[in-house]
Amino acid sequence: MANTSSVSPTPSESEIRGCVPECSTGFSDPGAIGPGPYTTAAFLDGQLTVTYPSRWESHEDQGVEFSSAPAAKWDVHRVLFWDDILPWDQKHGRVATGVPSTTAGWVEWLSSNPIVTVTSPRHATITRMRLPATYIDITDASGGERFPEPITWPNAGGNRYGMGGDFVLRLYLAEVTYGGKDHLLAVAVEGQDSEDLKSFLPEAKQVIASAEAPIEAA
Repeated sequence: MANTSSVSPTPSESEIRGCVPECSTGFSDPGAIGPGPYTTAAFLDGQLTVTYPSRWESHEDQGVEFSSAPAAKWDVHRVLFWDDILPWDQKHGRVATGVPSTTAGWVEWLSSNPIVTVTSPRHATITRMRLPATYIDITDASGGERFPEPITWPNAGGNRYGMGGDFVLRLYLAEVTYGGKDHLLAVAVEGQDSEDLKSFLPEAKQVIASAEAPIEAA
């Protein structure tokens, strides 16, 4: 996805620009990463560091997304960090209006979306900063009639995140602040089905808990 926006002042080395991700233009395909730390080239202004317990791979490091997976498992399950996700109104083919960019706004909107099933929200902490978060599990409720695409991003160029069949997505939502502005950080864990998600979660949680960046809870 190509992201374009107006130029913002250059931040200090430890500051993420408040205009991120809208003003982020970088993209990287890191390939093999880990074991050990990886610092993003573009996501969160290149200031997210994640430490991996083993060899992983990444093919998406850009303004709105940094995703990675255990080596050779890219098409099976991944951990995805997203910044300022937007709700996609699949029926009308546009970004849904009137949905607050907050945890409560997203949980309410997803829970009312007839083509997905959402579990009751639960509390957790994510990242090395122990950011307060809420998580839900999302599955396809369309019975195979639709391919749910509930998520998009700023400057996405029509791209959306889709899921269907037995696929299950655990979505963590955390309200954060950086660059003097409030943002919504989302971290997703994919599973081919509920059993796959259950088996992948321990390693995924370890990776998520290692993440650190100069952001704070809003």
